[in-house]
Amino acid sequence: PQQEKVPPSTALPHMHVVFTVHGLLGHVDDMAYIAAEISAAEKKAGDSEDSSNRVQVVLTQSNAWRSSFIEGVDVSGERLAREVEDHLNNLRTSSTSHDEIRLSFVCHSLGGLVARHALGLLHASGALDRLAVTCDAFVTFGTPHLGSSDWSRVPLMSRIAPLLFGQCARQLLMLDAPSSVDDSLMTQLSLAPYTNALKRFKRRMIIASKEDLKVGLASATLRYELPSQASGVAEAVADILPFPVPANVTCLEAVVNMEDGSDDDRERDDSDFASHSNQDDAACSDDEDSEVSASSCSHSDRSFRAMARRLRSVGGWLRIEATFPRLFAHEDLVVRVPWLNARGKSLVAFVVRLMMMPLHEYEELLRLA
Repeated sequence: PQQEKVPPSTALPHMHVVFTVHGLLGHVDDMAYIAAEISAAEKKAGDSEDSSNRVQVVLTQSNAWRSSFIEGVDVSGERLAREVEDHLNNLRTSSTSHDEIRLSFVCHSLGGLVARHALGLLHASGALDRLAVTCDAFVTFGTPHLGSSDWSRVPLMSRIAPLLFGQCARQLLMLDAPSSVDDSLMTQLSLAPYTNALKRFKRRMIIASKEDLKVGLASATLRYELPSQASGVAEAVADILPFPVPANVTCLEAVVNMEDGSDDDRERDDSDFASHSNQDDAACSDDEDSEVSASSCSHSDRSFRAMARRLRSVGGWLRIEATFPRLFAHEDLVVRVPWLNARGKSLVAFVVRLMMMPLHEYEELLRLA
């Protein structure tokens, strides 16, 4: 007997919606290459005729060519939250609905902070629950998760950067709340509801390059301070992966949650940080022309550490570091311009495969990393 035709209102099994978020002064086309890689990987994984319906990559446009560098991360985040909520609402009310909507974000540079702010708003408002979405992957490439407070020690930087990049620069330098860095946007992003929104995701990946001249490696990888050498890729991790690790990947590891570490780990970390902080205080005191006092330097360092602790306590982060020629490393991470940033293609393909691999395999990878 002939099979009955499926009526338009019948729900499809699932839809994976991936929102890409570009960086500062960016455009939707900046994420076009990685969007194409995601679509191709999902279609390849599907074995049915309607596999093309399984993934939908949305190149977010709410901040394209907009003056987000003047208005700030929070204003850009509000715009992105509205765009995401409107899109998901349209999916839920369309004639072809889906039993499950999986939600992922792939972000470059400042876009990672904008997405974190947007997700915090969507979580706090109850929109993610109301729309019944399953949060899958949150991936950032070269995002200053801990801000750029170290730049505030560069003479005159705290004055010049806000003139060039407005409120965004003040927020990254943690100068947007003069009374206390604890009131700055960067600090707030490391608290609830923003961290609670991150906890909803089953995969959290941070990708960076030590050659990146625009975003510091420590800030991009949730580190208190940089190790003397890259940790490399554990043999056990390489063995379980069904695809090769790119040659330029120098670090593939789970981010240690210091709250879950041993007492010895925490004491060693406290000691290392205290030494590091004292050196910074001395450097600030020696520079009489510095725009930042020794006191504020110390507070900034402690805030940097507190932010890292809180974000690491979210748990389940996978840290990936890759090496690139220094000049265009920031753009190579996402192949912003394919003919110019082709060096990043193998890294992008690798990260996309990690996003699309079965969850139980990813969790095993995270356990061994």
